Amino acid sequence: MSKRSDKSHETSALVAGIAAFTTWGLVPIYWKMLKAVPATEILAHRFVWTSIFLIALPGSAAGPKWKPMFDRAARGSIVWQAAR
Repeated sequence: MSKRSDKSHETSALVAGIAAFTTWGLVPIYWKMLKAVPATEILAHRFVWTSIFLIALPGSAAGPKWKPMFDRAARGSIVWQAAR
């Protein structure tokens, strides 16, 4: 690798490390804020938003890039067909 590529890799690794540790430090605040929200509401949101993204992503402009991955799994193919 060239010196420039090594430096770029080191910089991106440093940024990723800082982001990971910052996120890890902020997670307790996030959990404390969620304490008042009922578990069923959190699960409902997770279900709804996951469904929306699983349907929207294959149908988006990035769809053709994702199609080979979805074709490998039967469930993925069903999601791909539902999004069309």
